[in-house]
Amino acid sequence: MRRLTKLFATSVLLSALVPLAPSAAASTTECTTVQVTAPAGAKVESVDAVAKPGGTVTFPQTPLSAPPPIHDVPAYCEVTVTLTHSGSDHVKVVVALPGTGWTGRLQGVGGSAYAAGDFGAPLVQAVKDGYAAVSTDAGVLDGLNTGWAVKNGAVDQTLLTNFASRSVHESAVVAKSVVRKHYQRSVTYSYWNGCSTGGRQGYAEAQRHPDDFDGILANAPAVNWARFAVATLWPQTVQYQDGHIVSNCVLTAFRTAAIEACDANDGVRNNIIDRPDRCGYDPRRLVGTKVLCDGQEVTVTQADADVMRKIWDGPADERGRNLWPGLPKGADLSGSPARCRVPPVPGSRWRRCGCRASCSSSPATTPRSSPTSSSATCSGSRCASTTP
Repeated sequence: MRRLTKLFATSVLLSALVPLAPSAAASTTECTTVQVTAPAGAKVESVDAVAKPGGTVTFPQTPLSAPPPIHDVPAYCEVTVTLTHSGSDHVKVVVALPGTGWTGRLQGVGGSAYAAGDFGAPLVQAVKDGYAAVSTDAGVLDGLNTGWAVKNGAVDQTLLTNFASRSVHESAVVAKSVVRKHYQRSVTYSYWNGCSTGGRQGYAEAQRHPDDFDGILANAPAVNWARFAVATLWPQTVQYQDGHIVSNCVLTAFRTAAIEACDANDGVRNNIIDRPDRCGYDPRRLVGTKVLCDGQEVTVTQADADVMRKIWDGPADERGRNLWPGLPKGADLSGSPARCRVPPVPGSRWRRCGCRASCSSSPATTPRSSPTSSSATCSGSRCASTTP
């Protein structure tokens, strides 16, 4: 019951994450390192403190886009605690402490994709809103690089455990300790704020460490990771198996046609298919239609429609049993075409080698081998060969 209360008390959580009035006890505090006791099973490698001026804070360009600047941020102290478990992992826990205006509350910031946390805009926004804030990188690389999962042909169990759940729990323990020593008072309430990977982390916290946070906002949780991670490769896999790449303009035409056919099913026309699972649009209806692609007129083919149907249907095993939902009708598929013979997308190495049991899959769900591709075969928790 305690776990359910934390996950589903939505109204309380939403109100908890808006800016709050500063606590009367909050005051300017010198930015210095503090002594940190290592969580059980970990060792503290280093503790560093850097004074941040606040004001207008800008952020570097990411592979997707640069977050917009955040204005009127109070000066804050950024304490970085580096932990290790095996001696080969180096986990950073960053705690941001407002110099003024602290409300007595702590906000944990989740990650996205294969990144365990975010030391950028979400952390700074929490500071602006009056929170002490914490995030961790779990000792892994950025969100588009999964090379950390495999070391010397075997799954790196230390980093996998960090990424799965351990590092978020440890970040909560470390942050509360740092806050208590920095402000000379304990955290009043602590909250988790995460989406996608951060949502999954929130659910894991509620299940494994329900005392870490008083409230958990876990949006769009990326759960059932073993199936979900493989399913993200499905559009590229379909095109590779069929030997047919569908151009972005034709994919967009299928999307537009599906929206036109099913948008009004919910009684409102807003270019959104409210229930994609109830949309009966058949992509074969577009076969023979002419579409303008980069100034050239092309005709939608049966092969195009077959690929589109399979992408929407989702992956299945050799008996036709559905393994995971396909991309919903109405979703933007313009990033799906693969321009080389093997899907060059984040997570492909995870799919090949980030496994604990068998990596063998049926021909219906795994791209066939190619002389231009690097292959991997797994047995138990080992990979015979890997590529970045």
